[in-house]
Amino acid sequence: MNNAFADVYTYSPDGATFKVDTVRSIRDGAFVMPIEAERKVCILKDCDRMNEPAQNAFLKILEEPPSFMVFILICENAASLLDTVRSRCVTLSVSLPEYETAAEYAAQVSGKPQTEAAAAVKASHCNIGKALKILAGDKNTAAILSSEFISAMYKKDRFAAIKTVKELEKDRQLFSSFLSELELGLAGDLKSAACGGGSAVPLRSLSLCLDTVRRYSDLQKHHVGQPLLVSLLSTAMTAEIFENL
Repeated sequence: MNNAFADVYTYSPDGATFKVDTVRSIRDGAFVMPIEAERKVCILKDCDRMNEPAQNAFLKILEEPPSFMVFILICENAASLLDTVRSRCVTLSVSLPEYETAAEYAAQVSGKPQTEAAAAVKASHCNIGKALKILAGDKNTAAILSSEFISAMYKKDRFAAIKTVKELEKDRQLFSSFLSELELGLAGDLKSAACGGGSAVPLRSLSLCLDTVRRYSDLQKHHVGQPLLVSLLSTAMTAEIFENL
């Protein structure tokens, strides 16, 4: 927890995810009156890394917060949140910046060389927050696996792709984040190819692969309570993608 102001509380995941105890602490503290301001603000960073038990523990206070309490949930992949959580929030989507703008900003903020910043921005699909984490040495497993999968796609190396998705089988949340990263990567490559940037596979094949990823992303959203389905979905998606190449 990081509190720069008396009535603003910022929380980040405890390692890989938010612990239920942390969420319960947030819930209990929400009823304490503000110290200086009229309202109290609780910011939850990377809340898409909150597992289902933690989300369920958080849901009660989200449904009936005190009148002075404001929650701000920040996430990269809203699909990882339960429908009951998303339905009680006002969603504000932020679009990604252009590649050159993101690379210049990342270099300026991190103090890293332009080439290193540009590589981080490319790996993060123009997400400045992710790029800065990469430059700081923080590994984004979903982004790494996504890049490996896309590389295997373009090389038409089915074995390498299958090996990549095998790492997702026991982690539904990682699979969801992987699909989000995969969609961002393919969408970016499709946009670049459509603008004449070239592509390792035909434009139509790339479009079909992107549609496939989006469809399987929707499927996993509707089966959040069936972790074993991750293995089936990842295997079926990989087979379908390689059929499109």
